[in-house]
This record gives sequence, structure tokens and C-alpha cells, in this order.
Amino acid sequence: MALTIRINGQLMLLMLAEGLDAIGCRIIQSNTDGVFVLMKKSIVDKAHAWCDE
Repeated sequence: MALTIRINGQLMLLMLAEGLDAIGCRIIQSNTDGVFVLMKKSIVDKAHAWCDE
């Protein structure tokens, strides 16, 4: 059970990184703890909307 949760969490972080990359964010670092990105101020609202989906 614990392995499944870890794999699902990693897949969710991967989907997050891919989605943010697709809207124009620059992925600085991605690991099992999270995703660190840089983005222009002009796409902050778009990134928040994408994350809320």
C-alpha cells in the first residue's frame, strides 16, 4: 500500500511539472518533495488556474 501511494505521488508531481512546462514555466528542479519553477508574472494566473484543475 505504501509503495502505491509513493508511486501515485510521484506521478502527480510529474503531471504537475509537465503541465507547468506546457504553459511556459521553466522547471528548475523536480524531485519527490516537489517542483521548483520560474515563471513570468504574466502567466502566474494561468499557472494557478492549471493547478486548481
